[in-house]
Amino acid sequence: MEQIKRKKVRKIIANCIGIFLIVSGLFSRYKKKMLLKNTITGLCFHNPKKEVFLRSIIWLQRKGCNFISSDELIKILDKKIKPPKRAIWLTFDDGWKGNMKNVIPLIKKYQIPVTFFISTGVMHPGGFFWFTFVRQYQKYLPFPYKNNVKLLWVIPESERKRIVDNLKQNIDLKLGKELNKESIDTGDLIYLSSLPTVTIGAHTVNHVITSNCTQQELNFEISQCKTDLEMWSNKMVFSFAYPNGDHSNLEKKILSQRGFTIAATTEKKFITPDTDPMLVPRFCINDDAFFFETKCQIVGAWGSLMNKIKSTII
Repeated sequence: MEQIKRKKVRKIIANCIGIFLIVSGLFSRYKKKMLLKNTITGLCFHNPKKEVFLRSIIWLQRKGCNFISSDELIKILDKKIKPPKRAIWLTFDDGWKGNMKNVIPLIKKYQIPVTFFISTGVMHPGGFFWFTFVRQYQKYLPFPYKNNVKLLWVIPESERKRIVDNLKQNIDLKLGKELNKESIDTGDLIYLSSLPTVTIGAHTVNHVITSNCTQQELNFEISQCKTDLEMWSNKMVFSFAYPNGDHSNLEKKILSQRGFTIAATTEKKFITPDTDPMLVPRFCINDDAFFFETKCQIVGAWGSLMNKIKSTII
């Protein structure tokens, strides 16, 4: 689930909601669940500010949490080993350039195992993500997408690609400007794969919404991403994350056929040893949150509230 840069007032409101969750006791109840034996907390970051990630790992360390790798998680889900107490699985989606400056130095300093789920097509050429691109130039989109850009997340992949490609061509012609590079490049990927605590995972070629893809499109997006990553990193790639957390009934078979052993969603709940390895839940952490909001997201209290609000609206 890609992150949207928020205005300060929205961050302040979110932080106030975090304070409410703490005062109400919901935060404490979920923190106790997080610290239970056999409970594993999957966390999903995207492009966090350095202070957000630093505060998170320091807080988790102070609570006596143990960071585990994707290898260890697979063994836990295969019942080959037992999870350590207060286990945390840290992941980063998409492959943001900012991770190189804001995340990697901290990973190296604290020797924390993490998994980066990378979309390879974004790395060349251009280096920008389609979902930030369409929001930036929404007014140039055709109707009805210029009025509701989120419709691009629910249409067939072939139609989404056509609209985004046309928009890119029109922007090049109208503005004649280079877009800011957002993703890592192959040099960054090679460096990441050389770090002993880093696991490289796949995130499709074009950060497609896999539930909107045909079987042929899925075969390409999953297989080509794996091939590219293994070629650049010179390591086997066995983990996958569904872009935006969405998935259908087609992906699991293709992932298994291509040698993947674990796949991550953004379902807001804890991991247990009985979790389906192809549907591993994670709590998403906002990139620019104040700390009360972040703490509530880490323990799952925020996700519980959002689920209740969503069910009420529906």
